[in-house]
Order: sequence, then structure tokens, then C-alpha cells
Amino acid sequence: MLGKFFKRKLDWNLIILLFSIFLGGLCGYYFPNFIQSIEWIGKIFMNTLMMLVLPLIFLALVGAITSLSDISKLGSLGKVTIVIIIINVGSAAFIGLLLSLFLKPGQGVNPSLMGQDLQTMLSQSSQNLGFSEFILGMFPANLGEVAIRSQILPIVVFGIFFSIVALRMLNKSSVASALKVCKGFKEILMGMISAVMKLTPIALFSLIGNSVSSSLLKGNLAEDMMGIFKFLIIFLLGCVILCILQFIILRILCGKNANSFLAQSIGCISTGFATASSLATLPVMLIAAETQKIDETIAKFALPLTVVFNLGSSALYVSSATLFVSQVLGIEISGFNIFLIYITTVITGLGTTGIPNAGFIATVTVLKTISVPATSVAILFPIDAVLGRVRTSVNIWGHLVCTKLIQFWISKQQ
Repeated sequence: MLGKFFKRKLDWNLIILLFSIFLGGLCGYYFPNFIQSIEWIGKIFMNTLMMLVLPLIFLALVGAITSLSDISKLGSLGKVTIVIIIINVGSAAFIGLLLSLFLKPGQGVNPSLMGQDLQTMLSQSSQNLGFSEFILGMFPANLGEVAIRSQILPIVVFGIFFSIVALRMLNKSSVASALKVCKGFKEILMGMISAVMKLTPIALFSLIGNSVSSSLLKGNLAEDMMGIFKFLIIFLLGCVILCILQFIILRILCGKNANSFLAQSIGCISTGFATASSLATLPVMLIAAETQKIDETIAKFALPLTVVFNLGSSALYVSSATLFVSQVLGIEISGFNIFLIYITTVITGLGTTGIPNAGFIATVTVLKTISVPATSVAILFPIDAVLGRVRTSVNIWGHLVCTKLIQFWISKQQ
């Protein structure tokens, strides 16, 4: 009964979002001058999100790593879980990069769809980094200066270093208190994000309306809409490939049991789509794990850990979205910067759990890392509001598969 109530409530939220997108596009088409006069609404929304990105990513990363408690005591179960999670997230990011590099969804899309001047955006970007610049950039002399320039990768490196040292000093009450303060700040920032996200329908109206009106006035509407559609298809195709790959691995290792495992996972996947939250679906996944005869000890350890770190579809979204935006702007991303996108995507895919619209926020993070103007990602926000539910469903399937593989691995070792 309660589940039906939440589903009904969340479906209404989805309907409101879709209506905002439709109304914004309609007004952008028929009243382009009016829509452009309220462009500032969408810009305030985007600026507020980007203002919160840096501290939130840092605190989320610290919270995720320190939640492991004592790494030295995790044993074989913990090590196997972490390895499988990293392989899954890395594979997802690779699929997103590969599809976007070969199919080039952003090629030919006019940057006017972003509602900004191309030259202005390109003036904010920089040349591809070399290896030495990349390494030096991760260890800046002035962390405050890096924060002001919104360069996320040095903050991530600092966050990982901070967390590892904190884990080794958990026996000190002052360190435990400091981590509680970090947790408190994270909760406050997530509350701020949640408050901002309540304005999503209004922001969507402004953003999609301005994009459509800008594209319409320049005569590129049909081509630009096709570009967005191509990105949508590539992302969904990547999700399908990721899920099929996970199922094939499961079938190879577990035989025909993989079929019943898939059938029994449908309930969790649909719950994830309805709630748009892996954390909210965790109790349902624990029940499903018991039904699927996964050892209780493994399930209670691995599932919460995968929910925190195993954001495969988010990594797929971020890698493909980053290349899509770069292609729209005509910025060539090649060589070492592709590797940089991959590494940053995997890191953000491991540490942004629980953050509203985590995939979108992580995309902003990666764009900042390669010095592509992050405001340009507004082009994807209208569809991201809907795709978030797809990402959650794919992630939940990944959580269950990883947990099953962990049990298989542990049973073979015994």
C-alpha cells in the first residue's frame, strides 16, 4: 500500500517535469522573445548548482571512503567487493566513451541550442593537457586558488588523501568529531541541493524554452533536436550494452540460474525507477538477495557498499555527456584528455551516491576538469531530469549482479 502511494506521488513529479519540458519548448517556439527575456531564471538555477558542486563532491567522497571504517579489517570479502565495483564502474565509463567517440552524437549540433555565444564559451576553454601538466595540476601549491577556479580533480585527490589518513586515525576522538562535522556539512549541502531541485520545473521551463528559442531564431531547430535525440539513444544503448554484458558474465559463471536471477530482480529494478533512489531501494534489494539465496553476511556487507560506490550507469552517462558537450562546442578531445575524462568519471562514479541528480552534477565536475565551460551542460538538463530514473534502475541491476558475483567468487575461494 505504501509502495503504491510513493509510486503515485513520484509519477506525478515525473508528469510535472515532462509538462515543464513540453511547455518550455512550446513557449520557446511560439514566444521566443519572451522566453529569452527570462533566460536569467535558468542561469540562476545552473549557477547555484555549480556553486554547490565543489564542496559537495569533496564531502560526499570523504563520507563514502570513511564509511568503509577500517580498510585493513575488510578482509577478502571487502577486497573482492571493491575490485568488482571498480571493474563495473570502469567498464561503464569505457562503454560511454567508446560509443560517443565512434558515433559522435554532438557533431553538427549548433551551439546556439545551449543558449550561449560560441566564441564566449570557447574563450573559457583551454588546450588539451599533457601528462606533466595533469600530474602537477593534481598537486597544486594553493588549494584555495584551485577551489576558486573550480578545478575539481585536485580537490578529489585532496579528498582521497584526507579520507585515507582519517581512516588510519579513527581511534582519536578529535578525528571522529571532524568526520561528524563533515557529515553534517554534507547533509546541509544536500539539503540545499534538494531545496534548489524543487525549482526544477521552473528551471526546466526557462532552460528548454531558451534553448529552443535560440535555435529557432538561428534556423537550426530540427538539426539541434536531432542531436539531443542522438545523445539520448546513445545513452540508452550504452545502458542496454552494460546490462547485457553483466547478464552474460552472470550466465557464464552461474549458468541457467542467471535467468531466474534476472526474473527475481525485476521488482527491485521497477522500484528503483519509481523511487529514483538506490538508497531507498536498498531494503527491497536485501529481501531479493534472500530470495535469490545470497548469503546473508555477503548481502548485508556488499549491497550497502555497492549502493555507495557502484554507480555504473552514472559513469556511463558522465563519460558520454562530456564528449557530447565537447563535440557540440567543436572542442577536440583526444589523447591524454580522453584518459583524464575516464579517470575522473570513474572517481566521481565511485563517490556521488545520494546526491540529487548525481549524474548531471558529476558531468559538471568532469567538464571543469578538462576546462570545458561547465555551463554548457545545461543543454542536457531537461532530459537528465527524466534519465535519472533510468540510471537508478540500471545501477540497481548492477548492485544485484555485483553482489551475486561476489558470492560466487567467495564460494570458489572456500
